[in-house]
Amino acid sequence: MQPPGWLYDSETGQTRWWNGVRWTDHAKPLDPVVRTGSVPSAPYAAAMTASAVPSSKNGPAKAALVLLLLAVLGVAGLIWLASGMDPTVAAVAGLAQIGLVVAAFVLSIVGLVLAIVRPTRKREAIFGLVLSALLLGFMVFRILTAPATIDSAALEGEIEAWALEQTGEVTQVTCPANPPTATGALFTCTAVGASGTTWAVAVNVADDTLTWDVAP
Repeated sequence: MQPPGWLYDSETGQTRWWNGVRWTDHAKPLDPVVRTGSVPSAPYAAAMTASAVPSSKNGPAKAALVLLLLAVLGVAGLIWLASGMDPTVAAVAGLAQIGLVVAAFVLSIVGLVLAIVRPTRKREAIFGLVLSALLLGFMVFRILTAPATIDSAALEGEIEAWALEQTGEVTQVTCPANPPTATGALFTCTAVGASGTTWAVAVNVADDTLTWDVAP
């Protein structure tokens, strides 16, 4: 006979106390299992994988790209229509385009900061930052190199005052809407006196001044 002791009972799968004659109801708890690691469940593993991959959601960067697209279209329109556009309208439209590009530049910086702080793709923010910087440089270059313009309305007023002084007659003067601005250029304004007399005024463009006289 087996002497009394803790023995394995194959029928119950437990370690039970054998009293030397039969099994008792006393069972020994199983030894604790030491776990060194666990395999994450499928949803948890998918979440971990998704968090490790940079997200493509970057609202400021996308908004910057939209503003840059509008600014590029606006600049192209200004260049295409600049010759026939009213100077005041062109100036307002130019300021609007500069505002769009500056806003896009700021949003690109914000998008780049967000991409650095959290796992977000930096491609859109970097592209917007580079493109907005190039557009700003182009606009500054256009402003610095833009030729000087002549205010036709102011010129007409000055010639009318001069004509009144020369003839003593109220005169209405009409000059070209976009006269040449190059040094040495000549253009003609038409003067109509109160009595109906019409005569031409030859305007000469000097370095910093305009001179005029009655055209021969």
